[in-house]
Amino acid sequence: MGEFSEYLHVYGAPGGADSQIVDNLASLWRTLEKYPFTRDSFNPYGLYRPGGQGLIPWAMSVTAIEFYWAADAEVPPEDWPVVARTEASSWQRLPMSASECLFRVLTDVTFEEFTIADQVERPYFTPHAA
Repeated sequence: MGEFSEYLHVYGAPGGADSQIVDNLASLWRTLEKYPFTRDSFNPYGLYRPGGQGLIPWAMSVTAIEFYWAADAEVPPEDWPVVARTEASSWQRLPMSASECLFRVLTDVTFEEFTIADQVERPYFTPHAA
């Protein structure tokens, strides 16, 4: 759990009962149940339920860029693509792993809409206190 270059907060899942990923997904489900009209904001993917398909959040930028896995219970997790969106854009499927996406956000100036490579000379990580 922590933040890269004071920009991208990556949710943690250290194991046991402590998982920001699971907590954030559960929070999103509660929001959708309370405000059903917000379901459309996750189309065409929907949110993940165990055994099915849908989005699982793994990171959020300070500029409100959302990063999710497009999860599918029938596909190995290492093959789940990243899906991301900015406040001004629709979902974009990024055929890469979360680690490659993170690397490109931090270092690749050609990774338009998502990169901070031109703003941060040397990426760094700040862990969150447990």
